[in-house]
Amino acid sequence: MNDLLKTKNQKSKTGIPLIHPCSSLFISIHPFIIIGLMAFSFAAAIAYASDPPTRRQRLLWAGEAQSLFQQGQYAKAARSLEKAVAPGAKEKDLIHWLPVLGQCYEALKNYQKALTAYQQVFGLQPKNIDRMLDLARIYKEVDLRLKAIDLYERVFDKQKKRKDVVLVLAFLYFESDQLDQAKVMIEKYISWEPRDMAAQDLLAKIEESFGELQKAAHRREAILSQQPTPEGFYHLGRLWACQSQFDLAEMAFDKAEKLGLQSALFYFQRGVLSWQHNDAQSAERFWKKTLQVNPTMVLPRFFLALNDFQEGEKKPALQRMKKVETITKNELIKEFSKEFIAVLQ
Repeated sequence: MNDLLKTKNQKSKTGIPLIHPCSSLFISIHPFIIIGLMAFSFAAAIAYASDPPTRRQRLLWAGEAQSLFQQGQYAKAARSLEKAVAPGAKEKDLIHWLPVLGQCYEALKNYQKALTAYQQVFGLQPKNIDRMLDLARIYKEVDLRLKAIDLYERVFDKQKKRKDVVLVLAFLYFESDQLDQAKVMIEKYISWEPRDMAAQDLLAKIEESFGELQKAAHRREAILSQQPTPEGFYHLGRLWACQSQFDLAEMAFDKAEKLGLQSALFYFQRGVLSWQHNDAQSAERFWKKTLQVNPTMVLPRFFLALNDFQEGEKKPALQRMKKVETITKNELIKEFSKEFIAVLQ
C-alpha cells in the first residue's frame, strides 16, 4: 500500500508526474478523460461519415451490384448501386450505373424510382437512343402516354426501320385515340411482320373503330384460323351481329362458348341477339345463364320480365319487375319499372 501511495510523487522521465490508476486523483479525473475521448471519437465519426465515398469504393459497390443483378437479386443490387451513385459520383460512371439501377427498379416494379433514375441519366445523355427508349418505356408504364409518344417519335425519326418502335407507337397512338397515326404505323409493321397476330388484332380494332366492319370481321376470321380463342370468336360474333349477319354471329358465339367463354356480358348479348331473331325461348335461356354468372345484373331481369309479359306470363313478369325496381340504380329503368308494375297490378 505504501508503495502505491509513493507513486503519487514519482515523475516520469519526461518530468510529468505519474498517476497510478488506483490513486484517488486518477479516479477523480478518469470520467472526464473518457468523456473527452468519446467526444473526439464521435466528431471523427461524423467527419468520416460526411466525406463522400471514394471512387474505388463506388466501383466496388457497382461491381457487386452487377454480379447481384445477373443473379436476379435486384433489391440487393439496387442497394449497392444506390451507394455507388450517391452525390459526388463522376458523370462517366453515372452514365453506366444509373441505367442498371433503373432496370433493378423496373424488375422490382418500383416504376417511380425507375423513372427518377432514367430521367437523371437521360439528362446526362439526351441524344442517346437507349436512354430515350428506357425513359419512354417507363413513361408508358406509368400512363404518361404523350411523353412516351414524344420520345418514341424521336427514336423513330432517327431509326425509321426499328420494328419494336413502330409497333409500340401503333399501340400508343391507338390508346390515345390517334387512330390515323395508329393505322399508318400498324400497317407499316404488318408489312414487315404479317404473321404477328397481336398486330393483326390491333388493325382489326382500328378498322372496327373506323366503321370498316366487314374488313375487321374478315381479318378476325384470318386471325382465328391461326389462333382460335374464345375472346376472338366473341369479337367476331359482335362484328357479324352489327352487320345483321345473325347466322354468322351465332356460329361465332357458339364457338366462343365451346372454347370456354362464360361471361355474364357474353350471355346477355346472346340473349339480345336471340330476341332480335324473335327466338324468345333462346333469349330466356341466355338471360337466365347471365344471372347464374352475375345475379346482381339488372338488365337480364328487366328483359326477362318483358319476355314473360310478351308470353302472357303476368305473375312472373310482375315479380321480376319488382326485383328490378328494388336493385336498379338507373333512374330511367326505375321509373319504367314502376309504370310497368302499376299496369300489371
